[in-house]
Amino acid sequence: MAQRVVVENHKMEAFIGNRGKLSAAGAEAVRKAFGPFAALGRKDLAAALSSAAQLGLELPATARLAEIIETVFLDAGPRRDGEPPC
Repeated sequence: MAQRVVVENHKMEAFIGNRGKLSAAGAEAVRKAFGPFAALGRKDLAAALSSAAQLGLELPATARLAEIIETVFLDAGPRRDGEPPC
């Protein structure tokens, strides 16, 4: 049986503890907190897709993620499973 390893520090603990408060603060608060991560993700995905294209490779999952990356980081709406956003 594989052992589960949890890496946690004080900043991560604070982030996890406050994620519900951030969602409750609304879309603008979520955008302010996670917008830079969405932009960085968009840049990195574009670089991966560009490199793959130069090599004649297709990365369909990466291409799909590039289409929805902002939603992944910035969507403060309800989740599909009915749970509140995290």
